[in-house]
Amino acid sequence: YVAPPSLTATGKTSQIDLSWGISANATSYTLKRGTSATSQGTTLVTQSGLAHTDSVANGTRYYYHVFATRSGTNSGPSTVRSAIGVAVPTLNSATASGTQIKLVWSNAAGATAYTVKRATAPGGPYTNVTTSATGTTYTNTGLTPGTRYYYVIKGTNSIGPSASDDSNELSAQIMSAPTNLTAVAGTAKVTLNWTGVAGATSYTLKRGTASGTYATTVATGITGTSYVNTPLSNGTTYYYVVIAVDASG
Repeated sequence: YVAPPSLTATGKTSQIDLSWGISANATSYTLKRGTSATSQGTTLVTQSGLAHTDSVANGTRYYYHVFATRSGTNSGPSTVRSAIGVAVPTLNSATASGTQIKLVWSNAAGATAYTVKRATAPGGPYTNVTTSATGTTYTNTGLTPGTRYYYVIKGTNSIGPSASDDSNELSAQIMSAPTNLTAVAGTAKVTLNWTGVAGATSYTLKRGTASGTYATTVATGITGTSYVNTPLSNGTTYYYVVIAVDASG
């Protein structure tokens, strides 16, 4: 009697890695691939080794059995295993706003979720931000002002399990807040000055009539560190904040 070997299947981008255990006294192994759990399908390879990489189309689920052979006698099939090739997603944009960065990517064939990874230097090392992002956007919150973050993502699927290679890398910087904002009132106007922020390409000025609420955007794309807000209503108290913006917007 030849016992069937154990089998594992792990999906990657355009390939599925298969490996199996040794069956006592087996002289070779035959790996078969089918399109359903009940179909043994066609023979991929007969060999003495314990691993094989199958080139596949991304987004399609494949099912595998392996058989052990000794002196012309085949074992029964192993337990069926399946996996999916997962295409590499394309990371399209990384946009900073306040202390958060929004990522947008293109859907990847075979992916049912996405792992978002982050570093503070180009090329990593990366740490996982989340392993369960769904859809094609994710917002990373609670980030540190003055820090540039670098991101890659990968598509995943619980079948197998399966996962793509890493995407392209994009980065965005959390801008520090401008300091030393001053506001000097004049006739129907307020003159504002502030200290600039390294890395800022422009500034956005917002205004409100109560502290903590700044519903009116006075100006965007301010390239200097001063601005005259006019015309205004004499006798009204205005409250201002200024926001630094980098090249990513």
